[in-house]
Amino acid sequence: MTKEANTIQIQTDLGTITISPTAIAGVASRAVLQTYGVVGMALPSLRDGLVEMLSRDHSKRGVIVHSLDDGVIVDVYVVLAYGLRLSEVANNIKENVRFAVENTVGIPVKQINVHIQSVRPVEATE
Repeated sequence: MTKEANTIQIQTDLGTITISPTAIAGVASRAVLQTYGVVGMALPSLRDGLVEMLSRDHSKRGVIVHSLDDGVIVDVYVVLAYGLRLSEVANNIKENVRFAVENTVGIPVKQINVHIQSVRPVEATE
């Protein structure tokens, strides 16, 4: 596996596979949003304590992928539901992201950092 100009390349017997960190962020974002207890994704920057919730279309902006020589590091920025054990939700996020990225993309995930930007009550839908 090599890094080249903001892409990740994997050599196989049949040729080279080039993967964008944005593609990996999309896979990770979907895994995060499917985790119980996640209200939404947030921007990495906290300005004046305000958290901007991202729509599902822009949720990849709540994930940052850093490529290493032997894998990737994934940082996710989330808003979680109030009333749940935050550490348990964060561990579930880590498991889901690792499973999704490693099985979909085939790149080992070396580290997953979950940044809880806010905790909000879940609005009841009727």
